[in-house]
Amino acid sequence: MKVNTDREQVYFENWDEAALRRIIDQQRKITQVSKQMKMKQLYQILILIDDFADSPNLHKRTGDSALDTLFVRGRHFQISTWVSTQKLRLISNAVRVNAQFFMVWRLRNQLEKDSLLEELTALVPKKQLEAMYEEAVREPYSFLYIYLLKPQDEMFHIRFDKRFQIGLAPLANATPHGSLAVDDSQQASGQQHPLQERVKRVAGTDSDFEFDVGESVHLQGAAKLGVFKIRVADTFLSTDRGTYLYWRDTALGTLNWAQLPTGAYTGVRLAAWVSSNFAAATYVESRNELEVAYDGNRLILNDQELRTQFPGSGSYPQGATPSKPLSINHLLGPSFINEAGNQQVFTFVQMQPYSEIYLRCSSLANAADTVGPLGHDIIAKIVCKQGVGHIMEADTHENHMVN
Repeated sequence: MKVNTDREQVYFENWDEAALRRIIDQQRKITQVSKQMKMKQLYQILILIDDFADSPNLHKRTGDSALDTLFVRGRHFQISTWVSTQKLRLISNAVRVNAQFFMVWRLRNQLEKDSLLEELTALVPKKQLEAMYEEAVREPYSFLYIYLLKPQDEMFHIRFDKRFQIGLAPLANATPHGSLAVDDSQQASGQQHPLQERVKRVAGTDSDFEFDVGESVHLQGAAKLGVFKIRVADTFLSTDRGTYLYWRDTALGTLNWAQLPTGAYTGVRLAAWVSSNFAAATYVESRNELEVAYDGNRLILNDQELRTQFPGSGSYPQGATPSKPLSINHLLGPSFINEAGNQQVFTFVQMQPYSEIYLRCSSLANAADTVGPLGHDIIAKIVCKQGVGHIMEADTHENHMVN
């Protein structure tokens, strides 16, 4: 900062009320003289107070501390003041009332959290405040930034790059109480058309739906379409694509089956079920393999073997057919008989029914370069890799924006 610290002390280990008073008085005189000289740009200083929560001067209730003076009158002397504290309730009312912004990281104390929310309930309802706070601190090191001098709809931010829009209808990436986080830089540069306030689902299901944006959108020149952020909860169960384990009894020439109960499975749980319903099985985590005892007679069949060896529909459970057996082979993967001839080994056990899902829109993405399993109408691909209960995030790849 080009300050000669040998001549002027700028760092203080301990709270020094007298030194702070001298700094305030000196800056007051500098500002007064600068105004008398009609200077267009006044000299400003920043006072940073960090980790003094144990000092009684930080939380005096009398209103006559130097810190109170900084927050009440400091702006008239061109003094900016930042206070970093672990306990908001220890800071005096004069400081809290005159603060122009808050930056709030994840709090470890419920009382501190409640105190912060109560301070701001005159601005937005407490439930909405809490929802914005939880969303802002969800990622590691992220924080809620509240700029109190702005209008309500421009006041709440995730860090400095995303802003909550207050009072919107619930959307996929909105908080549970109607606040939507949008990218400030994109809105400022005009790259994002503000359709969010009017978007509603008018028909369909969770997997096949229609939106009504409430207006006609005309794209000109180099305009592109894309999805800024998608957040989807992974609710896919291991059994979503099928529940039946099929095997052939070679001696009898029959097809047999057992039904896996609906649920989310691990390799160990699946092996335990196979052991109870077919033959002794072990999951080997280091190789991600399922080893099933083989007696030379009963053999688990994959979907292709089912269609080839049992083309008729009479041997299948209700609702299953040779072309759609509703099996659990998507979990088991390929298999082989080991050299000893006593085990059928499945070499790629996968407990998730889908490795990726796609957001498709034929009316918007028919010119996109992203090719999915059913064509070119892919807006975004979401990779499923963490398992049920996790939140998956994705967006439109920058090379796949839709012209």
